[in-house]
Amino acid sequence: MLFACATFVPRALRASTNEPNLDVDDCAAFARGQRQEHSGDYSSALMSYRESVERFARGACSENARRRIETLVDNSEGAFGPWSLLETARRTKDIERNGSALELLLLQSSTFPEGKVRGEARLLVGFAFERNESSRARAAEIFSMVADDTFAATTTRRQALRGAVRILAAEDPRRASAFLEKRATLASRDLVLDAQRLLHRWWVHRASLLVLALFALFSAVGIARGRIPLRRSGEAVRTAFLRSFAVGAVVALAGGLLVSLYERGHATPFFLLGMAVAAISFLARAWHLSGATTRRQTGVRGILSALTCLAASFLILEWLNVKYLEAFGC
Repeated sequence: MLFACATFVPRALRASTNEPNLDVDDCAAFARGQRQEHSGDYSSALMSYRESVERFARGACSENARRRIETLVDNSEGAFGPWSLLETARRTKDIERNGSALELLLLQSSTFPEGKVRGEARLLVGFAFERNESSRARAAEIFSMVADDTFAATTTRRQALRGAVRILAAEDPRRASAFLEKRATLASRDLVLDAQRLLHRWWVHRASLLVLALFALFSAVGIARGRIPLRRSGEAVRTAFLRSFAVGAVVALAGGLLVSLYERGHATPFFLLGMAVAAISFLARAWHLSGATTRRQTGVRGILSALTCLAASFLILEWLNVKYLEAFGC
């Protein structure tokens, strides 16, 4: 009897206090807010989240409610009208491929009040347009518009700036560099360095093509001028070819063997470089056999041949995979 009373009395006392279960009530208010937010009733959702925080400040779901309050308050311009349209677009299936929905959202964004939602809506359209090659020019314009929107969130503006630079750099790194220079205060250091690297690579690419063209022109002119002596020296030409082939084979096999020892090494660049070195070496030797044997001609030929090998190396790595160049900081 005493044991029964001892167990009954504490339970009765606890029941008489009517203490609320904070975890249950707090999460009930939060869950209600989530349902209201999902249905598009953002004003009511905001009230439910605030109830969760104000009544149950230390409840299990109060911290999540605080985060949702911050999000809704930051995007409440226009009585949640723009935010409702943006969320509807985000929930649209395959919005990236739905051109009519994107055009509608872009048109609606022009009527949005100044605030963060306008920038986010346009950023969504810009990313979708970027995936379609035929509409990348429009994507660059939209990204530029968002980057210059001082009412948009800083993170949104930086994403737009990076998207615009990415598109412009694919067409002409000079345009991307000029575009970025005008918005230097917004650009991150990494983005500036990436744009500079792309611009340098653009110039090196064209310089490499120029070097190849000059070497081909000079060697062709030199060989053409000495065509009669060259025809009479078949043995010298065969020797030049074998030596050039040997030099190229050493570059290809030695480089390919060394890089294959590494787990992620790839021998293809060295094989292609070996072929390029063999061709350059043969043309240089043929140029020499044509009669270009003075000290000045030998010096020019040697310097131009070395530059041509470097140019061929750059173009081969760029053609295979740009990441090879990035490993060298280019």
